[in-house]
Amino acid sequence: MEKTGHYIYSVIATNEDRTFDAVPIGCHCEEPQATKQSSAVYTISHNGLACVVSDSEIKEYPLSRENMLAHQRVNEIVMKEFVVLPVKFCTIAENSDLILERLLKSKREELISKLEYLKSKNEFGLKVLWKEMPLVFASIATENAQIKKMKERLEKMDPIRARDGMIEVGQMVKNALEAKKDDVGGLVFDRLAKLCKESKKNDVYGDRMLLNAVFLVERPKEKILDDEINRLADEYAGTMDWKYVGPTPAANFVEIVVTWGSV
Repeated sequence: MEKTGHYIYSVIATNEDRTFDAVPIGCHCEEPQATKQSSAVYTISHNGLACVVSDSEIKEYPLSRENMLAHQRVNEIVMKEFVVLPVKFCTIAENSDLILERLLKSKREELISKLEYLKSKNEFGLKVLWKEMPLVFASIATENAQIKKMKERLEKMDPIRARDGMIEVGQMVKNALEAKKDDVGGLVFDRLAKLCKESKKNDVYGDRMLLNAVFLVERPKEKILDDEINRLADEYAGTMDWKYVGPTPAANFVEIVVTWGSV
């Protein structure tokens, strides 16, 4: 039989013992009401601070989309009532004494400081993707005089003789695409970052994505950020897809990492 511990989602400021109507990680239930207990997600508290936890086997949860979303959704429910200080994914304590001693007591000053910093701030995420890649590649070939000239020359040659040249052109187009992504994505990022408390670029994936960014925004400025994103979407109308999400727990900016070794 697997040993059971406490999976930790976040730290909040409260003196109350609380439960939350949320689906814990590892529960393959579509709705919170389908869990066996209404108190599946609850708090372990000490002196005004509390960890949001659920009972869990002591094991390594795979870094899958399902598990990451389960972790995040619990915190999204908690943040409806509290400032949430996210704890690193797959942090599991063997017992409540460890949580009290190694986290709520020993890290108390750090936790209070970071909770204070996150007051009235939320995280928002933005992914920007080109709609039609053939049009993007065509524009690169048109805008870049060297690529355009080489393509025109190679198209007049025998396909076998032109093969090496076409490979070279392909690499030139790839390099030009990366430069275009940096230029356009950087312009978008810079216009939004100046409206935020903090901002961060994450890795982009595939040819279509030119920006993958997160922003820590003070609540009074959330509408200002929304309006600027709408203006950018209008400026680039028909050429890009905009995927804007939030508010979410600020895990990209503040995250608590706990080790259970000797103090």
